[in-house]
Amino acid sequence: MPVDLVSFDAADPHDEEQLVAWVEVWSRSLLHDLGPEQGSPWSVAEIRAQSMSPNYRRETVLAVDRASGEPVGLGGISLPLRDNTHLVTLRLQVDPAHRRQGIGSQILEWAHGRWRDSGRPTILCETAWNVGNDDGSGEFARLNGYAAAQTTVRSDQLLAETVPSIRAGLPAIVEQIGAAGYDTLTWVDGSPEEWFEQRAFLARRMSTDIPLGELDMAEEDWDAERIREEDRLTRESGRRFVDTVVRHRDSGQLAGYTRIAVSAETPHLAYQLDTLVIREHRGIRLGRALKAVNVVRLADELPGVQRVRTWNAEENSHMIAVNSELGYEPTGYLREWQRRGG
Repeated sequence: MPVDLVSFDAADPHDEEQLVAWVEVWSRSLLHDLGPEQGSPWSVAEIRAQSMSPNYRRETVLAVDRASGEPVGLGGISLPLRDNTHLVTLRLQVDPAHRRQGIGSQILEWAHGRWRDSGRPTILCETAWNVGNDDGSGEFARLNGYAAAQTTVRSDQLLAETVPSIRAGLPAIVEQIGAAGYDTLTWVDGSPEEWFEQRAFLARRMSTDIPLGELDMAEEDWDAERIREEDRLTRESGRRFVDTVVRHRDSGQLAGYTRIAVSAETPHLAYQLDTLVIREHRGIRLGRALKAVNVVRLADELPGVQRVRTWNAEENSHMIAVNSELGYEPTGYLREWQRRGG
């Protein structure tokens, strides 16, 4: 099917019509591929806020059927500007009703052209599928020169089934890490400014202390201003978020953190995002404490949340075990694909 690729600026209010159509194609694609429970695309407000970050240059296209004018696919590339400036990341979806007609290949040709123009050596994309199914898009990636770089397990936690027991066991968990010299602090919708520098330190370590498989990624550059800006954009996107950090009492230094975010579009569903305990403070079960404290606070602050979703690298057996202890059950997979050389 011949298509026109319409470029637009997702951060520009004048391009609202194209952005809405872009998100609708993405939503139809994910709901078709993963089902209503697991297909959870970002909202228009979230994509717009993401596109406003000064730390990335983003380009987006809407694939429109040349004959009918109907939106039938989408593409997007992101180029980090502050760190990992050797990378390009790609997003590509084709409307389920219009697949197997060459649309994905046309979008990919555009993306690869922009990648070559950038002079960057590495491009990344991802695929996702449910437990019991196959990676339906993986062969397309492989045929176009991509190699699997890392596979993550997607898991869900049902709060009605898990929070009562977590809450009952929380005093013992807090007492255990307290005896080892650690305290937790929890904040809703952003941390106090006096903690920004230490939060930035943890964010830098998040990019180096977690399993990365074969991904060609380097340490990220975080400072207090970047923490401030990212929290602001998250709030502007309509997301609520709950953070818990663990503090080493003697030094006053933060040893780990975790964040759960909730989209305004899907208030029943929360996303367990980063969780990190830096290497120097591992072996004390601080990760379990962070997650337990945070999910109980989430349940108290946002009682409409029914489900929390998280992703963990397959090789991260320790965090997968922590999640299992807290009641998470695997529901699917996400695979990062990587191509080098233009």
